[in-house]
Amino acid sequence: MSEAKKNLGDGLKAPDELRAPDGLKAPDGLKAPDGLKAPGPLEVPDPTEKSRLIVEAALDVKAERPVALDMRVLTSYADCFIVLTGASDRQVRSIADSIIRALKADGDVPLGVEGLADAKWVLIDCNEVIVHVFDPETRVQFDLERLWQDAPRLDLEIEGVDPNSESMTEVLGEAELPDPAA
Repeated sequence: MSEAKKNLGDGLKAPDELRAPDGLKAPDGLKAPDGLKAPGPLEVPDPTEKSRLIVEAALDVKAERPVALDMRVLTSYADCFIVLTGASDRQVRSIADSIIRALKADGDVPLGVEGLADAKWVLIDCNEVIVHVFDPETRVQFDLERLWQDAPRLDLEIEGVDPNSESMTEVLGEAELPDPAA
């Protein structure tokens, strides 16, 4: 491996070779360092496998209404949002703990966890997948499925999980939603 590839730091990898785009020529005398190539097409990872692991871990402790939103075309910071509900603060914590344990067992430590103390809304940053675990009232209040309604639903192919389930607004109707100002 060349010294340039070894010293990029931060986990970055050097392309295999550098070359001008098709139809363009590099100025005379300018050439890429030995052993470097131009990067290939950008590959967007499929978040389905990791999302399936997360939802299965949540379902093991009785999470309700799992929804996986494909965010790849809508955001630059996440490929998928997973939205889950726990019936109580204790269950919200249990769901979050189950997800964190499953990720660690798979060799994938979450980047951050927020909200465990109150357990009304726990956010787990799993890099390309962001997990939102809500208590029922908070999920209704923020209704992420409606906020991100342009996001396609991911079918995780888990028995009993409907990728096309309705948002909390559709389930309860506008009249029954709590007033966020109250």
